[in-house]
Amino acid sequence: MVRRAMVIGAWVGLLASPAFAQTDFGGEWTMQRSSRRDVVSLNLHYDRHEHREGWNASDIVLDRLEGLPRSEWPDEGLDVRFRLLRDPGTLTFEGRVRGRRGWGTFGFTPSAVFGKELAQRGYEPPSAEQQFQLAIADVGLQLIDELKAQGYERPFTNTLVKLGIHGVDWEYVHALGALGYRLQSTDALLRMRDHGVDPEYIAALDSLGYRELSAEKLLRARDHGVDPEFVRDLGALGYAQLSLEDQISFRDHGVTPDFIQDLKEAGYSGLTATQLQRARDHGVTGSFVRRARSRGYQGLSLSEMIHLRDRGFDR
Repeated sequence: MVRRAMVIGAWVGLLASPAFAQTDFGGEWTMQRSSRRDVVSLNLHYDRHEHREGWNASDIVLDRLEGLPRSEWPDEGLDVRFRLLRDPGTLTFEGRVRGRRGWGTFGFTPSAVFGKELAQRGYEPPSAEQQFQLAIADVGLQLIDELKAQGYERPFTNTLVKLGIHGVDWEYVHALGALGYRLQSTDALLRMRDHGVDPEYIAALDSLGYRELSAEKLLRARDHGVDPEFVRDLGALGYAQLSLEDQISFRDHGVTPDFIQDLKEAGYSGLTATQLQRARDHGVTGSFVRRARSRGYQGLSLSEMIHLRDRGFDR
């Protein structure tokens, strides 16, 4: 999941300066460079309340990790110190990079003004732990202001933490809003995110003819496994004009592109959606048809083949 990282100002005396004195929030980090030279994946691990927790971000642009060399890291290794600035505070890192990997420890310095900014927007001040979690999840003022601009109910501070943990960032909210999905409720927003309804999914269905779907229809389609690949594969078999409900029904009944192709190869092509579902529900597959024919049952209609199956043939 892509997380934003705000980078402001210059890096001077990162760990030595009193301005970056670290709290007791911190842990270990690991890093992996992408095939793209300017991008890394960053993993954080830390202990909270006797539990080991973690956070992962892919596709962080190196420019956002202030002080980390952008050039290739030497095979013999290099000691590094860098930082990641975010509205709730600064994550400071030290450790070592070598080849395409890095590792070390990190600490956190809360922003002195972030709580005041929240208060000005009507939020209760975050606890020290909440501020750390907001920084980890990159929940900043841009997201908070976007929620307000789109007419969302103002969430509690702990709900902001939950939004960040579940990957609801500014890019996600902004992109949904641009597509016309301003859900007002943060619970509805979380549900969309948790169920994998993202702007890419919405745009893909739109390109396949399923446009201006309600949030509930998108959730229903996603939950039932109706993805763009499934829709395209059915279209290639002649079922491009199915309604979304028919697509969902196909998924629920196990009518897959492979099932349709198998029946087609067995001689049953051009079947309606109802016929396909009935065949699937009664266990009439292409393999069943071929076994029946090998035992002398030739020239049967699909309904007759279903009747044969229901009478217990081949069981």
